[in-house]
Amino acid sequence: MLNCDLSAVQLLPADQSVKKSFWMKNLFLTAFPPEERMAYFFLRLWAKEFVDWWIICLGQTYVGFFYAIKHKDHVYLIFFAIDSAYRRQGIGRVALLKLLEIYKGQNVFIAIEPIDETAANFDERVKRKNFYLNCGFKELHQKMQELSFIYELLGTGERIAPEMYKEIMDKWLTWPLNKILTLKILD
Repeated sequence: MLNCDLSAVQLLPADQSVKKSFWMKNLFLTAFPPEERMAYFFLRLWAKEFVDWWIICLGQTYVGFFYAIKHKDHVYLIFFAIDSAYRRQGIGRVALLKLLEIYKGQNVFIAIEPIDETAANFDERVKRKNFYLNCGFKELHQKMQELSFIYELLGTGERIAPEMYKEIMDKWLTWPLNKILTLKILD
């Protein structure tokens, strides 16, 4: 574990050189299981003007990123990763609190794996959920389906209307993917 100065944590908008970098692609590919992520090419392709892609820095060192889709007063935090060498040091918490300050007054939400005592990563799921709850998210008592996966929604505001989620995903993915992929709120 590194000894780090948490006051040095900052968020910077990702520029094209960072988005194209080996570091960013490698972090994305190692932080998320293959079945729960898209090809990195699409992440870059769909980073439009309504997508905020933030680099989490510790001083001058890149240590993580956020990828958020904005629509009206909602922000879907679709990807959040900290480099494994910098995890469990408070960096993610400080960065997430800074991000929530940027989006203050907006309904920020995230999808997490549901708590399932039979899951091989049960302890990790519990820790992840507690992390978000300790950072100001609350249970929305909603499930979401993306492809064949069911997730639990946590957010900083009210429940996510199914129509709002559809609008967000239609805007981000565009035709024909938004028509052929199963993406919906399960109330």
